Amino acid sequence: MERIPLHCAASCNNVQVCKFLVESVEAMFAVTHSDMQTAADKCEEMEEGYAQCSQFLYGVQEKMGIMNRGVVYGLWDYEVEAEDELSFREGDCMTILRREDQEETQWWWARCGDKEGYIPRNLLGLYLRIKPRQRSLA
Repeated sequence: MERIPLHCAASCNNVQVCKFLVESVEAMFAVTHSDMQTAADKCEEMEEGYAQCSQFLYGVQEKMGIMNRGVVYGLWDYEVEAEDELSFREGDCMTILRREDQEETQWWWARCGDKEGYIPRNLLGLYLRIKPRQRSLA
């Protein structure tokens, strides 16, 4: 997951692009492979716009799974690997029931339909992913 657009926008402290990406496609808790940082960690402290960009991204991280009555969306498909996990598909709407507990910080307990289980928070978004439109050349 290198060169994640949200991470790039955050490293430039571009809060407007960050807001657009959070609202349209990006997973707030996705991390880069090289340094395992979220977009909020990538804001450049010594550059203009740091406070606004950092406050926005960390604020969304703190509120995700709480705001919108705990509703989040799967941005990718996920198949269970353990019996206490919950499978989901891209676009599935889930309600977060517990964000973190003693054993899990990267996984949240959620309900999807009539099932409950752990889901990986790095595959979740606040909104449904925007699909590119098919354009006709005619």
